[in-house]
Amino acid sequence: PRRSEEAKDDVSGGSKGDDAISAVREGAVEAFEDAVCSVRKQHAPQKGNVAERPLSEADFVGVHRLVWKIYTSQPVRALLLAQGALDRLRTESAGATWTKQMTGWFFNDAGAACRVVGNLRQALEYYEASLSIRRATGDQHGQAATLGNLGNVYQALGELPRAIE
Repeated sequence: PRRSEEAKDDVSGGSKGDDAISAVREGAVEAFEDAVCSVRKQHAPQKGNVAERPLSEADFVGVHRLVWKIYTSQPVRALLLAQGALDRLRTESAGATWTKQMTGWFFNDAGAACRVVGNLRQALEYYEASLSIRRATGDQHGQAATLGNLGNVYQALGELPRAIE
């Protein structure tokens, strides 16, 4: 309950200081790790403690798919999962060739969740970050999707000239 309220503040752009941001970040990483365990149990049941295995590209793909299944019905949870993935991508798998592309995916996921709850300015920030990464990695399909998302947000904001760009 406490994290949920702080997460809602984070989604809406409100700030209750560094402690709240830190609590949201912890909640995001915890939610991400829980989702990884769930994804692992569903798609690759193995003996042993699934939480202790190192993260893999398949783990991030599984969480990304989960986020896309829930972002319209559970946008705050989707945002927490995306933020947790972004945190883990920065630390856990730095240097792997697939991490840049995944980072673009999860910024786009976070933008979609923010758009659903009506925080359009925050959605723009996430989409811009996604677009930058997708351009840098040469992900043309991802660029097209993110440009469409940016256009939809600018249209919703009534900024039609920007939407057309």
